[in-house]
Amino acid sequence: MNFNQTIMGDTLTVLKTLPDELVDCVVTSPPYWGLRDYGMEGQIGLEKTPEEYVAKMVEIFGELKRVLKKEGTCWLNLGDSYNGSGHNTLKPKDLVGIPWRVAFALQADGWWLRQDIIWAKPNPMPESVTDRCTKAHEYIFLLTKSARYYFDNEAIKEQSIDLESFSGRRLRNAGKMDSVDSANYKFHGSVGDDEKLKSGQKYETRNKRSVWTVNTKPYAEAHFATFPEALIEPMIKAGCPEFVCKLCGKAREKVGKVIGKKITESMKIAGCNNNGEYFGVEQKDYDSANAQKPSETKKRILESMSQVKEFSYIDCGCNAGWSPGIVLDPFMGSGTTGRVATKLNRNWLGIELNPAYGKLIEKRTDKVQRNLL
Repeated sequence: MNFNQTIMGDTLTVLKTLPDELVDCVVTSPPYWGLRDYGMEGQIGLEKTPEEYVAKMVEIFGELKRVLKKEGTCWLNLGDSYNGSGHNTLKPKDLVGIPWRVAFALQADGWWLRQDIIWAKPNPMPESVTDRCTKAHEYIFLLTKSARYYFDNEAIKEQSIDLESFSGRRLRNAGKMDSVDSANYKFHGSVGDDEKLKSGQKYETRNKRSVWTVNTKPYAEAHFATFPEALIEPMIKAGCPEFVCKLCGKAREKVGKVIGKKITESMKIAGCNNNGEYFGVEQKDYDSANAQKPSETKKRILESMSQVKEFSYIDCGCNAGWSPGIVLDPFMGSGTTGRVATKLNRNWLGIELNPAYGKLIEKRTDKVQRNLL
């Protein structure tokens, strides 16, 4: 089958023509319920009731589950809305709760609901309401087909800026940290006496958190709901393997091995040289930098260096060669999923009902350069 293309047509109809376990990852944002009319017959989002919308989503995602590989992941972005009038099950001004209605329905239909992620928007759409807060977030649900699935945690780790990651583990209530200069990893204020610091491994990165702060991005073309590329990147990096076996379709497993340690930024701030030595540094310099005392440092120097990892791959044994993993977006819209997938050296497949958007997709994905490996 040819990839890196958009199939025009109704999502459910097109999905039924695709083979089982074709794709490695699904990234999508369906039209939200009751939000806008795109002027297309058969479009999702104009159902008369929330219950009808949820039922339609369950039907579509049933086909997605079939098309997704057993180890695959599905990333679903949904926003919410408020009821106006005319729906017997809801009062006027009620928050409809569409994201969670859909998530629970998919869970009941057999999906693993692994996580809810908050997309925090620093630049949300302004609202004129005065009896509630302005909406500044949407939900992303991580759904899986199996209890065990492909997830590259290392690929989306974020920079650590907390004091404990650089200066050792603190005893509970061991003082107060006034502020952190995250750009330079310089710590201001007091964390208590040196003896209250516990020795431990220092980490310059940490697991990605479940709140993703990403600005919405304007798009000049005629599409009202465009994914920010920065929102999709971690989904594809974590959820879609770089390479899959051409024969068995399994992901090329990446494993990390510790091959050494390096000097951390906090150690340099404390006066450590490139050899991990503190000799010649005055005691007051240790104290001002909240570093360990010289005698303690000599014993803990190796522990205080960050680990350096080397990554390698495990062959599945087929010896059939490798091809990029495949990302599917069944509501392709303006084509951002395909654009990001191309940048990240993955293959992609889109489905879109509106022919006008087909031209946008082609324009946005045609000249994208793949990253050099």
